[in-house]
Amino acid sequence: MVVYFIAPVALLLLDKLDQEYLRLEKRGLEYLFLVFAAFILCGGYMTGSDWRNYELLYNDITVRTVTSSSREWLFYLYLLAFKMLGVGFFNFLIFTKVVVFIEITRFFIKYSRNDFFPLFFFLSYSTFSLFLFVDNPLRFMIAYGIVLLAFENALNNKPLKFAVLLLMACLFHISAIIILPAYFIKRNKLSKLFLIVAYSIFFFGFSTDLVLSLLNVLSSFIPALKLLLWPYILSSKAIDNSVISIGSLFNYFLFIFIVNEEEKIECSPYGQKVFALTIVYFILFKIGIVFATAFRLALYFVPFLILSLSIAFAHRGKVLSLAKGMVVLYLLLSLYQNVYNSWAYYPYSNYLFSRIPGEKDYIYRSDYNKDQYKERFGKYPETIDYSKLREINDAK
Repeated sequence: MVVYFIAPVALLLLDKLDQEYLRLEKRGLEYLFLVFAAFILCGGYMTGSDWRNYELLYNDITVRTVTSSSREWLFYLYLLAFKMLGVGFFNFLIFTKVVVFIEITRFFIKYSRNDFFPLFFFLSYSTFSLFLFVDNPLRFMIAYGIVLLAFENALNNKPLKFAVLLLMACLFHISAIIILPAYFIKRNKLSKLFLIVAYSIFFFGFSTDLVLSLLNVLSSFIPALKLLLWPYILSSKAIDNSVISIGSLFNYFLFIFIVNEEEKIECSPYGQKVFALTIVYFILFKIGIVFATAFRLALYFVPFLILSLSIAFAHRGKVLSLAKGMVVLYLLLSLYQNVYNSWAYYPYSNYLFSRIPGEKDYIYRSDYNKDQYKERFGKYPETIDYSKLREINDAK
């Protein structure tokens, strides 16, 4: 478990030294820990969840798979190209992860006010870093890397490159289409008071129970709505995404803090657009609580949240230091909880070291972390079964 903390804590210490004692920025020390973080996050072997399906797909993919794909066909073509070159699945997977990891860290280093804190946030925010590189929804992760390139062109007002990259990202994961309006969002024109009041009403009023009630009413007029949306809303209830959970309240207070720091953020390069897209993140985050399967949409805008916090925390002051300390404490505690309580993250195994005695067979690798979870908690991990959710829906 400790391996997940080494790089974030080291970057946090570098940030502290840089702010208080030394001027370490741009000295290159962060790259030492980024290489270590890439080795850990990108080199996982029996950790993670989605690789199981992708390994089977990779081994069985053919030209027919590509030609029969009605959408996201570029992803299947990408897999096929590596397969035809004779590259093994995990070598392909690790290479792809590393490329995306490099792009994300490059984006933060280029557009942040300092190198260390945004990199710490990226690596310690488990919903972001561990989800992308350990859980590893492969199509989404590749699309994410391309989306960051598209965002860069949006920041620099290059519409043609933005459009081409967005189209490419959608051919890996259709959810990338959500960033299309980002090009046209230039700045926030609403007052602080309006933002805080409106978001507070939305945050505490928009709930799964409310949507279920509305869906019951609307489905009497449009029956297809219930069939389409009910299982996904119930999945949010199944994983207990409560309005008053610590994680949701953390994001709510981040919203209040960032709105209060609007002037500082908007005075920085690209600041007006960064602030506006950070607000988009908070809106999508709340929607993702109600529709659990939609939380990935908010992840596309997490870089702007991190950039906004980086700009705000670059200034000095007791209140800012306290706020930064609370953010750091939450991230580290949340990282520990998510790692320990997840079968996908713990125990950790690395491809390079785990295969030295010999390649493990698929069933052993697939079951190993789940078996370890059972030893830890006395039961196998639970997963959401959408077929059962539909049975619940039919019984209502």
